[in-house]
Amino acid sequence: MEKLPTLEEDHGTRQQVAVDNKWVGEDGNILLVETEKEYWRTWEHACPYVRNNQCCDISKDECCTGASTDTTTTIAPPTDTTTTASTTSTTTSTITSTTTAPNNNAGGGGDPHFQRWGQEHDSFHGECDIVMVHSENFHGGIGFDLHARTTIQDYFSYIETMAMRVGDDRLEFYKDHFYLNDMKLTPADLPLKFGDGKYTIENGILGHGKNAKYHQYYKVDLHQSSWVLFKFYKKFLTFEISGHPVDFSDSVGLMGEFHTGNMISRDGEPMDQFSECGFEWQVSPDQDVTLFREARSPQLPYERCRMPTASRPDRRHLRSDGALLAEAQAACAHVPGNGRDLCVDDVLQTGDVGLAGLW
Repeated sequence: MEKLPTLEEDHGTRQQVAVDNKWVGEDGNILLVETEKEYWRTWEHACPYVRNNQCCDISKDECCTGASTDTTTTIAPPTDTTTTASTTSTTTSTITSTTTAPNNNAGGGGDPHFQRWGQEHDSFHGECDIVMVHSENFHGGIGFDLHARTTIQDYFSYIETMAMRVGDDRLEFYKDHFYLNDMKLTPADLPLKFGDGKYTIENGILGHGKNAKYHQYYKVDLHQSSWVLFKFYKKFLTFEISGHPVDFSDSVGLMGEFHTGNMISRDGEPMDQFSECGFEWQVSPDQDVTLFREARSPQLPYERCRMPTASRPDRRHLRSDGALLAEAQAACAHVPGNGRDLCVDDVLQTGDVGLAGLW
């Protein structure tokens, strides 16, 4: 695809590029959507922030005029820096917003609650296989996929297992074992490398006071400051993903659009209800790779995600046990943002204070 002068010098905004290419109609709306998408897939690697009104010097393959160049991350809980979501125990309403630089962290777990890139937590209680992250351009086009399998228990659900694809390699994780390309391995086999030695699986470090009988952490190092951490506590699984912009700039899925965390459909259209986004990103055999070794219902195209049928108690009822509530609040005191109340609810729903350690 031919370079524009604006790319060779100072890159303009998304709208300016669309106007230069004559992709817009008289009303200013972008008409040639697929052409525009192909353009950004080709050139966005030059500067991950160009669509957020920064510019770049493509000849130097770097950002300029104030665009952040610090894209490294550390193994730390995702910080809540862009928050407009509000969540209750029964319904979720989300208003999305944009940021000028991507927050590199996302994740999910518990009830389960999911934190899109740089956003607060939202809840989706469906039982099914769900696309968390999909990237076609990961590491030069080898591709990356991360799927979660959720299971209903009474009136809530939880992440039972997760599977991922890195190029031609597939992994599937359980508390006491995991699979690498259908080979069953255990934590005792770690660390090990895969992907021609470029990627590493190792045992994650358990925090102080965590009993290895109940906890197992796996960390997958994806190179260039990108990693996925899978944290098991008994049968409950929580995950954290940290993505380098070069690796994940085109990523989509339930974790949202990488640069903003905004909810988008498979067609790239904005969405405003997280529950609908959950159904939207149910694994579809017509559109997604198959990652789990064994199929489990519900599966498209025959059945959508199942929702719990048991009556869900309201928050006031959950908090009627004063002693357990106090214990839960103390255990969840380290959790920032709206995650603290959700952490407390997780403990109250299960009666297991240990769940707070996954947050």
